Amino acid sequence: MSTKNNDDKRVKKIGDYIREKRLKKGFSYRELAKLVGLAHGTIKNIEDGRVNPTLDVLYKICRGLLIDMEDLLRESGYLPPNVVPIKREGRVRKIPVISWVMAGKWHEVCDSFQPGDADDWIETTGVKGENVFALRVKGDSME
Repeated sequence: MSTKNNDDKRVKKIGDYIREKRLKKGFSYRELAKLVGLAHGTIKNIEDGRVNPTLDVLYKICRGLLIDMEDLLRESGYLPPNVVPIKREGRVRKIPVISWVMAGKWHEVCDSFQPGDADDWIETTGVKGENVFALRVKGDSME
């Protein structure tokens, strides 16, 4: 059997698994799409096995449906039964992205940020302390 046929079967299994979980949770295509930030046509195409979703898209869908990525990958055949994934250590925590800085440029920051005001948040592990934030870095730091 060719690799393409195996991949096609796995893509179909991914779609079937996602459809099953979406229906079990009572979501329409549009409701799930809005929840995870994707187009409803994308959800439908994944469930119908027409597209092979990226890991980023699968991660968003798994989070939205509260399903484990490991289970999805095992059910679809991408993760063999004898493989045990490495689990991240530590508590996953969301921290606010409050602004941006230019790479390689020193810049003084005035702290006008109020907790909870951020529009963008990232997940990370291993962060200690209460007053933690992130900054986006723009540009090339090696200039």
